[in-house]
Amino acid sequence: MRAQAACLLVMGIVDNQRMESSGHSSHAGEAAKPIASGASAAARFLVEGIVIRHVGPVDLAIGAGECVCLSGPSGSGKSLLLRALADLDPHAGDARLDGRSAEGFAAAEWRRRVGLLPAESHWWTDRVGDHFARWDGAAAALLGFGPETR
Repeated sequence: MRAQAACLLVMGIVDNQRMESSGHSSHAGEAAKPIASGASAAARFLVEGIVIRHVGPVDLAIGAGECVCLSGPSGSGKSLLLRALADLDPHAGDARLDGRSAEGFAAAEWRRRVGLLPAESHWWTDRVGDHFARWDGAAAALLGFGPETR
């Protein structure tokens, strides 16, 4: 099976004065559990005890300008972990951005700052309207979609 990559985008974590990779990486130590490691005294994104299904607990600290690699075999929970960090799936534990807990953000605000960019979008056609059983053109227009998306 082909390995898939995904990216967790954390807005505001990039240090504009110094963009470099830290060399921290995370590797799955056991077949079923990815283990993330890395520490930074000046962590901008801090993960404490995240648990989702068979993954965790995971602790991780990422500083400004750092790049962290998460790898593991298919089915080990990499995507589950990333979805939990982006607060897309229910999970235990906490993630903090600049010292502020994810629980202290409105869901939409957290997702603007911490977003998951999957390797594949799972959209199977070129037009947005094809993904909905009932298309409401007026509602679509409010979201910025023109008639060409139908």
